[in-house]
This record gives sequence, C-alpha cells and structure tokens, in this order.
Amino acid sequence: MPYLGRKGQTAPLASADLPTNSISTAHLINDAVTSAKIGVDVIVAEDLADNSVTVAELADNAVDTNAILDDAVTADKLANSINTDIATGVTANTTANAALPKAGGTMSGNLFVGVGNGAEPTIQSTNSGRLPGNPGFTFRDDLDTGMYQPVSSTGNIAFSTNGTERMRIDSSGNVGIGVSAATKLHISDASAAVLRIHHDSNSGTPAIQLMRGTNDTFGADAYTDWQIKNSGGHCYFQNETNAGGLTTRMTIDSSGKVGIGVTSPDEALNVEGGAGGTDCMVKIYRGGATGSAKSGIYFGASDGSFVTSEAAFIYSANPTNPRGVLYFGVYNSGLSATHSMFNGVFSGDFNDTSDRGLKENIVPIESGALELVNALNPVKFNWKSGKGRDSDNRKIGFIAQDLETVIPEVIMGEDYDPDKADDHTEGHNAGKALNSNGILAVVTKAIQELSAKVTALENA
Repeated sequence: MPYLGRKGQTAPLASADLPTNSISTAHLINDAVTSAKIGVDVIVAEDLADNSVTVAELADNAVDTNAILDDAVTADKLANSINTDIATGVTANTTANAALPKAGGTMSGNLFVGVGNGAEPTIQSTNSGRLPGNPGFTFRDDLDTGMYQPVSSTGNIAFSTNGTERMRIDSSGNVGIGVSAATKLHISDASAAVLRIHHDSNSGTPAIQLMRGTNDTFGADAYTDWQIKNSGGHCYFQNETNAGGLTTRMTIDSSGKVGIGVTSPDEALNVEGGAGGTDCMVKIYRGGATGSAKSGIYFGASDGSFVTSEAAFIYSANPTNPRGVLYFGVYNSGLSATHSMFNGVFSGDFNDTSDRGLKENIVPIESGALELVNALNPVKFNWKSGKGRDSDNRKIGFIAQDLETVIPEVIMGEDYDPDKADDHTEGHNAGKALNSNGILAVVTKAIQELSAKVTALENA
C-alpha cells in the first residue's frame, strides 16, 4: 500500500519526515485529526518539541484517557510541557470536571486520590516549620487559617485561625487548646476556660466519667470509677466497682441543697450514714499542733435588720494536746465565747427556763422537805478512768440511784450500761442524771421549814 509523500515506501509517514513547524493546527480543519485516526505509537512524547502542543490547540474532549496507554505519559515526559491550566475538558473516570492548575494557579471542582493495589496515596506539604499566620494547609480566601507543623516541633500538628494558634496535638498525643498540653486534654484561656458538655435533649443526662485500669468498660474492674452526672437539673457524684452498679455518694440539687449519702436532700446540708446503724460523723479539724487556732462551726442569721455570718458558734481548741476545749458563744453586742467545756467540766452561767407561761399543774411542795433533806446522802468520789471525765481529782455530789429513793422527781435516765455506753451502739446511755435545780427547790423548802421552827422556838 503506497503512503502519501512516501512513493515506493511501505512505512507510514512519521514526524521525522516532516520539517519543523511544517504542519501546525492552523493547517488542519476542525476534527481533521482525531485520536481514532492516529495509529498506536504513531506519535510519542519524544516526537513533540517542548510547548509544541498546548491546551489552546486542543478542542474540548479531543484527548481522553481511553486514548492514552497506561504509563504512556509520565512526569518526566510532562516536565515544562504544560505551562497553562488544563481546562475542564480533561477528564478521568473518577475526576470528571476537575481542572488541574499550573504552579501558582487554582483548581475548581473535586480532586480525588484513589486507592490502588500498592501503598496508600498521600497528600503532602513540602514545607515544614510553618507559623500560625502562614499554615501549610490553608484556604484560598483565609490564608492565616489552617493546619501546619510548627517550627522545631517534629511530630506536632497545630491549627490556627486568624493567624493565632488555637489547638496543638503533640507527639505524645496530648491535646492543648490555647496552651501546650501537659495532659491528654489541656484547656487554657485568659478570660474563661470553659469545657461544655451539652446533651441536646431535655431528658438527657450529660456526664463526665473518670476511670482507672485497663478495662474500657466503666465500673467493670476492681478500680473504683467515678461519674459526675447532670440529671433533671441535679448534679450527682457516683461511683462503681466490679460492675456492682452505680452508687450516688453526693448530690447537689437544683436549689443548691447538698446531700451526702442521700439523693434528695431536704436541708442546705443533709448527711446520712450507711444502713445498719453505722456511724455518721462530720469531722472538722485544723492542721498543726497545739495552739489557740479554732476549728468549728459558725451559725449565721439574717432577719432584714440584722445580718451576720457569725451570730453563734461552736468551736474547739486544744491548748494542751491531746485534751481539747469546746467553746460556745452567741451574739450579744459582739460574738464571744460565753461557755466552755474542758475535761468534763462545763464553765459559764446557766439559766434554766422557768417562765410561768410554760408551766401548768403548779402546786407548792408538800411539808416534810426537811425530812427529805435529812435523808439525802452527800458523798465524795472519783470518776472512773476512761469515762471522759476528770478522774484525778476528788468530787463532791450525790449518787443518782441514792437520790432517786428520796426525791425521784429529780432523776432521769437509765442505769449505766458499759456495753451500750462505751461502744455507742443503738440504745446507748450514759447513766442516770439529776436535776440540780429540782434539788435546790427541795432544799429551799427544807430551809423554810427549819426557819419556821426556829422562829416558833424564839417566840415561845
């Protein structure tokens, strides 16, 4: 078969047979040469001078990927040959309508990086050591907002907005927001560092869980896990061990009432011990050794005209450790201790309530009070050691059981039971007690009777 311009030749016309620039696109009518009319390997990259074919000379969709053999066009063959943006007409099976830019240009549409049979594809920034105002991965219209690798911080990733670093993930996985993290999550702000957990439902129960151990399930192992939960506007502090179920240890309700050991506090502070008669104690103490510094409770008052946080108090001090002094005081033109108790002795003035308006069935003491007084048995004694009283010094007084046989009205309580009194079990008692004011009334009546007898003798 003869070929054009190749008389007597059996080989087709090649680019080597044509003078340079002898045929240009200006000499060809539209669609005169298409990829379907060009044999495989008739024109190869080595036959094309640099910049001899540009996108301006190619009609839309004139060359598609089906007409290009695998690996026929490589990066080495394209070096410096594409100097303008490749138009939208260049398509691929999965990147339709994507326009690839030249250096310094822009790209419209979507760019997809597919996964082949080899290594996973990556997108890399060749510039490390970026600054917050010039991040490596950024946005066209917001160049100081993006992601970057900070200067001299290999292994770190930082995020900036408006040219200021906002968050950093360091090489150990710590996350810092507004700060270089010292923990797994570290938040810092000069005005208000607030971490908000918002459950977008009125019935939701947002919570924070604090866990230990290797088990990722809350409360599943021997280490006690804690949870702080907001439910119904109340804040609950709960824990769980060995999948034993959540136990609420403290509650702060929506009105600010605090319950320890109780989930529905009905007072400003409600403390409840465990079941089975276990102790329920509140411990208040100061650090340090002996001295006059106090540990105790102030009671406040506010009635509109008088407002103070120190209307009364109970406090302790221990000037001779380990013995302590318990002080009591109420406001009276100032707050000061009016009574104290030390080594079992109560000091201060005591005024028994005796208002007539509080009493009924009032009758005089019957005659014979002098005989009652004569039947009393005043004694000297020592308190037994270890009973919370001064056992070293001799005392004067009465024995309640003796006094009860003479004036039973002034005795209250039950016989002392050491098994109940010392271990503070249910039903404990401290023994029988006497009403000194009642004894004084009987003694007064006896003196009156004695005075009457003396007067009668004097007038005889």
